[in-house]
Amino acid sequence: MKKAVLILVCLLFFIGNNELKAEEDSVLENRDVMITKAEEAVPQISVQELFQKIQDQDDFVLVDVRDPDEWKAGVIHYDNLEKISRGMLEFQGPGQLRQDDRIVVMCATGVRGALAAESLHKLGYTNVSNLQGGIKEWIEARYPIKNSLGAFVVN
Repeated sequence: MKKAVLILVCLLFFIGNNELKAEEDSVLENRDVMITKAEEAVPQISVQELFQKIQDQDDFVLVDVRDPDEWKAGVIHYDNLEKISRGMLEFQGPGQLRQDDRIVVMCATGVRGALAAESLHKLGYTNVSNLQGGIKEWIEARYPIKNSLGAFVVN
């Protein structure tokens, strides 16, 4: 009897796990579709293009949608930088950004940035792009960042 109960419990466990795995696969697939659509919906710019815009002193707003603890590690040194975490963008963006601002959104790797840029576009912002690869690619290209210790290039 105990063996039969143990076998039944094991079967139920494996069946339940397979259902959860199928649900998880579906959710991950939906997430990937959302990300792809967001990346296709807004223009993407490279770190080289962003660096050149900064060097040329182009008039745009750089919106860093990473979380506050990520900002502490370092941000792109730019005078017109707005730090608005992704979770607060739809709430704080309208108070900090003008609808006709030229906006470049950035995050750690480019994924949250694409989703954020798409959200801004849906809110009615007309000139929004996303930084491909985010600050990770910026650092890998050896462009400077700044934190409480100052401005520097990561080796």
